Amino acid sequence: MKNQYLNIIISVISFAIILWFLLLNFGAVRLFDEVSQISQWKTFCYRGIFAAVGAAVMSVFVKRKTALTALLLCICTAASVEAVFALLQLYGFKFSNHGIFRLTGTFYNPGPLGGYIAVAFPLVLSMVLKRLKYKILHYTFVVVLVLYLIVLPSTMSRTAWVAALAASLYVVCFATDYVKNLFSKLQYLFSKHQNRKVIVIASTVVVLITCVIGVWKIKSESAFGRFFLWKISSLAVMDSPITGHDNFSVAYGEAQQRYFQSKFPDNSYINVDSEENLATVPDYAFNEYLNIAVEYGLLVLLLVMGALIMAFVFGHKRGRYGFCGGLIAFAVFAFASYPIHIPAFVAVLIILVAGAVWPENDEKRLPKIVISSVSVLFILLCVCNYDTFNQRLESMKKWEKSRFLYTSKLYERVAENYSQLYDELKWNGRFLYEYGHSLFKTQKYLYAEEVLLKSSRLSGDPMIWNVIGECEQAIYGFAAAEQYYLRSLYCLPSRMYPYYLLYKLYCQEGFYNPNKRKSVYKTMVSMPVKIKSPAIDEMLNEVKATEPTLKQRDEEYYHYEKSMRRLPIYIPSPWPI
Repeated sequence: MKNQYLNIIISVISFAIILWFLLLNFGAVRLFDEVSQISQWKTFCYRGIFAAVGAAVMSVFVKRKTALTALLLCICTAASVEAVFALLQLYGFKFSNHGIFRLTGTFYNPGPLGGYIAVAFPLVLSMVLKRLKYKILHYTFVVVLVLYLIVLPSTMSRTAWVAALAASLYVVCFATDYVKNLFSKLQYLFSKHQNRKVIVIASTVVVLITCVIGVWKIKSESAFGRFFLWKISSLAVMDSPITGHDNFSVAYGEAQQRYFQSKFPDNSYINVDSEENLATVPDYAFNEYLNIAVEYGLLVLLLVMGALIMAFVFGHKRGRYGFCGGLIAFAVFAFASYPIHIPAFVAVLIILVAGAVWPENDEKRLPKIVISSVSVLFILLCVCNYDTFNQRLESMKKWEKSRFLYTSKLYERVAENYSQLYDELKWNGRFLYEYGHSLFKTQKYLYAEEVLLKSSRLSGDPMIWNVIGECEQAIYGFAAAEQYYLRSLYCLPSRMYPYYLLYKLYCQEGFYNPNKRKSVYKTMVSMPVKIKSPAIDEMLNEVKATEPTLKQRDEEYYHYEKSMRRLPIYIPSPWPI
């Protein structure tokens, strides 16, 4: 009796600790997105230590069935809290974390919210399909499932819908006999009426095609953008398939530059088409498999996928269809999103894997030793990374206090304050860009270029090349400035600013070139503008006002060029006189 009460107490405490671990987003700092993300990883580390201890204690003192139920309830409860929070946002009782969207949960946009609920959906469904001993529990899970069904469509995340559907089909197929009975009835029906077989199959195909087209049409431009993003990411993988790259954004930006440069090899200026309008330089591949391949190489990708497949196989053989369904939902969602970059998703993945591979036989000591050893390794990993995240968070908070100077364009004070933070924040590409841009504005061109080149190794933002080009232009390095502007142009061909800089460069005394200037002008005037802004209007108006005033200068240039062609070319003799 005492052992039973002890098991209950340990189970409740472990459940509370693991649930606390899963609810990482609550209480996270939200000064700006980078600070929030580092804050969540810091929270992940110290809460993960307690969660690992709780899992190790459960593996030793708590029975298998009780431990698995606790893990499942933790994921379902965390997702339910997110769903309730999202409903409160939807009906105006809470503010969302993004001004464009009505509901985000505790995430920054509704996409991760939909994925989080999709991962928990098969676990709740598996409990609904089971014959639970207490009816109150069955009805509770039904209410939770209905709650998920209300919130999931509202997120407008098509990837989350597909992930929840795929995982649910798996659970229904293997957790119940409904599908077997349905197939047997259909087989009996088709054996008597062959014509109905054709009608049913044709109707099913039409319905599926209609659903796919409908889902595609909801945000077709976004889908085309994802496909183009994956295309460029694949090119980045092929650049270094074994060892990978240090930074995804940098590797992606370089691959996209080469792609558009090969598309326009003669340095002709781009007629912005649909593909050029889709170009961007994201921080993630929106496909975790490609993201891992770009940053770490194909070998690491195979190891990660092999570990997840092994966990799924272990769970499937042991009949843990809810946890396996969660793994399927996570794998599908990771195909078109970035869950591994969100600490809350990583926490859920750890619990899903633990539930799938949890020891089957409570009497064997070896599995318990394995779980305890893995918990110790996880604790050591969290301890080692906690100090790093803590230092970075403190540095980011100091940076946040000085950022208003940059937005206020007080560049002298920015350069002074940022120089004191440089040693602490030299790992952050955005900080280095702001520091280098401020040095450029204060006419410290060589120092600015040095800082910006370091920033280019940490960020793929093409604005870095624009500012480096302006530094070169300021010190009369016109040819180098042209190459930097072209790098920016080929990276994001739909942006107006690099064309504007090239136009001004070709008007520069000492690098005057009317042919290239007219080509740039023609592109600027004819290119479609995705998002109108006063800055774009100002650039276009300046260019249109400048072009007619250069006719006399062009005539002088052509006359000089023609006269230079008429001069005899003197070739010295190779023999000494």
